Amino acid sequence: MEALEAADFNVFVGTETGILKGINLNKRSVIHKNFHKLQALDREQEITAVAWGNEEESEILMGLRNQTVRVFDTEAKAFVSTRKINVGEGPIVSLGRLDGITITAMKSGQVTLWRSEGAVEVNALAKGEFLTRMRQDPTSPNVIATGGKEADLHMWDFEKPEEAVFSAKNVKADMLDLRVPVWITDISFLGDQRSIAISSRHKHVRLYDPKRQRRPTISFEWEDSPLTSVSAVPSSNGQIIVGTAHGRLGLFDLRGRKPEDPVHVYKGFAGAVRDVIVHPKQPLVFSVSLDRFLRVHNLTTRKLVFKSPESLEVLVMALESLHEEAKPLGLEVSWLKTKVQVFGGLLNETVQSVHACGEDIEILEIFTYLSSAVQYDSGSHQEVLRWIGITHGVMDSLNSSIWHCRFLCRRTKIRIFKSLVIPVLLYGCETWTLNSIKLLGVKSMSLVKNVFAES
Repeated sequence: MEALEAADFNVFVGTETGILKGINLNKRSVIHKNFHKLQALDREQEITAVAWGNEEESEILMGLRNQTVRVFDTEAKAFVSTRKINVGEGPIVSLGRLDGITITAMKSGQVTLWRSEGAVEVNALAKGEFLTRMRQDPTSPNVIATGGKEADLHMWDFEKPEEAVFSAKNVKADMLDLRVPVWITDISFLGDQRSIAISSRHKHVRLYDPKRQRRPTISFEWEDSPLTSVSAVPSSNGQIIVGTAHGRLGLFDLRGRKPEDPVHVYKGFAGAVRDVIVHPKQPLVFSVSLDRFLRVHNLTTRKLVFKSPESLEVLVMALESLHEEAKPLGLEVSWLKTKVQVFGGLLNETVQSVHACGEDIEILEIFTYLSSAVQYDSGSHQEVLRWIGITHGVMDSLNSSIWHCRFLCRRTKIRIFKSLVIPVLLYGCETWTLNSIKLLGVKSMSLVKNVFAES
């Protein structure tokens, strides 16, 4: 995820479907554009790393899962080059540029500076299982920091690639004398030009001062959740933003008296935070999460400034892919029965349908599935009222034959009521909310009164 100041698109996001998405955030509306279309969903096309290609921020580097690097020109709005890497194993986890030369970091640990006279390679995974992140020092671009699973923080200099210039040392064993596991998920250089902050899948936030000591100067845990991302605040020498796998985003002041206590906590997430970045000049925090939303918060007021969902084009691609995969199996998609559910009013009310595979698919806020009405707001109030109405219909149909019958005693009518009416009234009640169940109790009493009134 990259953000810039441009008149056209001011945010660029890479997606799991391999699409580079341009977004224009403004006060009036949010505009999306996909800069290339894929014929089908392919896991190997997933964008696993994004970085600026130059200081002017007119180029974007994209690293794909299939070890391909693509370059996008933001001015021409076109892809200008593609290169297959074929180094090591696994996807590209991070990208960078040094004097116009691309830097790639692979999951298997190979960090390569692709010079024309000969590639310079750093083996960043002498110990550990796999690499998760590589970051360049903004003040010394030839210096990089790496980390991963059981691969603690290391710093490397491309002028001396044979040996790490800094190797972090793990914290001391815990109170049970057990080794503390290491799994770095993200790295960020702070604005003081000497400190490095990392986030860990084992809930650790750590601050390192390579010129001072190998062990972290600050180490604490936040939330009972893996930490997924960290970003330094450029306007402050000691503040960082940390994201979690449970959809929490917090601002920490590592130079304060209590660095483990968040200064602010940003709300509005419904899934794990995948990446976070703070604008270099404005007080804005950009984040993307597992629910496919781009969110922009004000750094100081914590207010959610923008919330931009992924467009319908990915949904169309998924439907077309489903249609193509079903053909070899002799199956066909029933487009007449296929509907698109709107949740939380995310789509414009003027959009009534989605076009896929030559068919128009209706967009609905409420639709019936397995005899239950699925609401756009995930509530059950309307569903309870619907089943109460259906139950009243059942009661009315039994008026002449059962409830008004003089030859049936009250005990028999109650047994019929329990057998024929109650199952209809309580259909799907396992998914109803407590407030809706209270409403059901009030309405069901009137049904029971009708049975006794006719007896």
